[in-house]
Amino acid sequence: FANGPVAVIGALQGVWEDVSSGFVIEIRGLLADFHDGTGFHQVEIVPFGLKLRNLSFISAVDGGLLSWQRPDGTDALWTSADPVLEDPSWAKRFLEFKTARAFLRQSWVTFLKDEDYDFAAVMKSAWESNFGFPKGTTPAQELRLAAGRHLIPGACVRHRHHKVRAVILGCEPWVRATHARDMSERERRTLPPFGLDSYRHQPMYCCLVDDRDVSGGGVMFVTEADLVADEDIYPLESRFADALLEPKDAIRSYLPRDPILEAERRQELGLPFLIR
Repeated sequence: FANGPVAVIGALQGVWEDVSSGFVIEIRGLLADFHDGTGFHQVEIVPFGLKLRNLSFISAVDGGLLSWQRPDGTDALWTSADPVLEDPSWAKRFLEFKTARAFLRQSWVTFLKDEDYDFAAVMKSAWESNFGFPKGTTPAQELRLAAGRHLIPGACVRHRHHKVRAVILGCEPWVRATHARDMSERERRTLPPFGLDSYRHQPMYCCLVDDRDVSGGGVMFVTEADLVADEDIYPLESRFADALLEPKDAIRSYLPRDPILEAERRQELGLPFLIR
């Protein structure tokens, strides 16, 4: 603490992202919110440094990183959460829009099942439109949201370059650090549209891939720019599909089952999309 603990606490202020977990941590004054439903945690000044939750502060590292030590002695690195700082309201509006679109498609399926074709036609028309923008959405955000209006959990998609067939399981408003480190050079070089200046500022999707295209199947995370909605791939062939997705022949697509819905509820707290 060459400059004293007060100066270090000052350097902690802002929004950070854990490089290994993708968790977002917001520090205001001496209070930190890990966005995991546990409330606020206090930054404590202890004889040999600072402690936060179960972490001990080590140092600020060049390049805007914070280094902490976990109880087991391993290091935890935090980086500035630039996508959050770029547009603080984006993540909330993105998830609200996806929820509205999912409700719309669920209603469409329900009306078809009930043979109420007039209302089903209304729902289909709304699905093809940009319906669902949250209150307060800016024109710039509307453009970004509209680009992915058909990309919601259960939607059938194809990779724009690799042609892999898949179904979306979850949606992330931006590229978290945990996924950024695994991206290809092409993906890192591709800037998103709408004037955004970093590949990390675009949405990313967790997709269940078709066993016929990838040996062993599984999931992959794909940026929005690399996905194309394609109902012609329905039905997907995957040994994981039955546990996660409910097929709907009438719309050649799927509805998410409980594991996905639970992951979405955790996202509302600020956690990364993760199926347990």
